[in-house]
Amino acid sequence: MDRLRRAAIRLALAEQPSEELPMLAAEALAAGVDSPALRELAGLSRSDASQDLFVQAMAELGFPIPDQQDAWRRLMLWEAEALLDGTRQPYQAGHEIYWSACHLERSPHIESVIVEFLGLWSTWEDRPADRETTERAMHEAAARLLAHHHPLRDGP
Repeated sequence: MDRLRRAAIRLALAEQPSEELPMLAAEALAAGVDSPALRELAGLSRSDASQDLFVQAMAELGFPIPDQQDAWRRLMLWEAEALLDGTRQPYQAGHEIYWSACHLERSPHIESVIVEFLGLWSTWEDRPADRETTERAMHEAAARLLAHHHPLRDGP
């Protein structure tokens, strides 16, 4: 389901190639995720128009396509989780957190996220000898970010 959710986020940000959607649907079905529209989508070819069916499938699965602000917020938080669980390298995750935050409506909190992660990301790049310390600081900042926001455990 996580790959479908990420595709939904990418679709909201106009970054999801529609030709990948039928295969994502087929993989989700093989993993036990099911809905009528998902089954139909899995039967389409890469060249078929599939975006509307994907939107319908995600709604059936309880995860409607978010608006852009929510998509950027979710991406920012997923990157923070990935940094903490080790599935993304700190340098890449830190940049994605910064970049996602740049697209969010400004608030004092978001401004502080932008400044903090830009600083950490720049320090990582500019001071190789300090990377261990910078990595710890990135982990701490990601944990604070997740503590400040609601968990991403909504939907199936």
